[in-house]
Amino acid sequence: MYKLLALDLDGTTLTSKHIIDSETKKHIKFLINKGIKVTIISGREPKSIVSLSDQIGLNGLVGSMNGAIITTSDGVDHIMNLTLPEEHVKYSIDLSKRMNFNSILFIENDSFIASKKNEFGKIIDKFTDYPATEVGDLDKFLKENNLYNKVNKVAITDEYENLLKFKSVYEKNNNSSKLFFSLPFFLEINRNDISKGRALEYIADSYNINREEIVAIGDGENDIEMIQYAGKGVAMKNAMTGLKDVADEITDSNDNHGVVKIIKKYFL
Repeated sequence: MYKLLALDLDGTTLTSKHIIDSETKKHIKFLINKGIKVTIISGREPKSIVSLSDQIGLNGLVGSMNGAIITTSDGVDHIMNLTLPEEHVKYSIDLSKRMNFNSILFIENDSFIASKKNEFGKIIDKFTDYPATEVGDLDKFLKENNLYNKVNKVAITDEYENLLKFKSVYEKNNNSSKLFFSLPFFLEINRNDISKGRALEYIADSYNINREEIVAIGDGENDIEMIQYAGKGVAMKNAMTGLKDVADEITDSNDNHGVVKIIKKYFL
């Protein structure tokens, strides 16, 4: 019997219009009322998850920033808040400048970008209720505001093939960070000891739930460790190939109630 459902947000629980549809809301609320634990573990900032948790009546622990931050679903209590080493942040900014990519800095509930002049500079605002702030030179901004030691993650946005080149150069010169795609145009840089899988383990342990009693659903490469940790790891039909390759099964897409179909199959 499964006792915990772990959900990614973008590309999984949310439709391509970035909303939770009424059918998905109804089934998640039913699980919660039935006493089944539900958690959200996302790459988003905490306040986005608080807002979405409120929509589905979630009450418990949730993970944001790919597991770097763990809070209560109302955002009141912060259990964990891990940041990137300063030298990794600086290297990420410098390399993105040299390769002419947009880099976005995430600090708890805020995100910062040098410029939104091109389409990839603007793209982050489609995946959050809280637009990134344009600050010009990122290195200067962090130094002037003493924020270098506060960055939870860095994201680079561009075409997938271009980001593969960035990833290759980065990992060749700095292999102590963890890089993965949450979306084909969104490459994320995290601390090496951070993952959604570790966040899920922490949350499950707090509920005294074994990994065999967990169903986890996701769509991006940043969901790989999460679905591998769960007893039943599920990839969305619209998931990236790397996630599908390690999933126990593949459900329907986020626009065709893929999450609802898994809830019906394993919890009802």
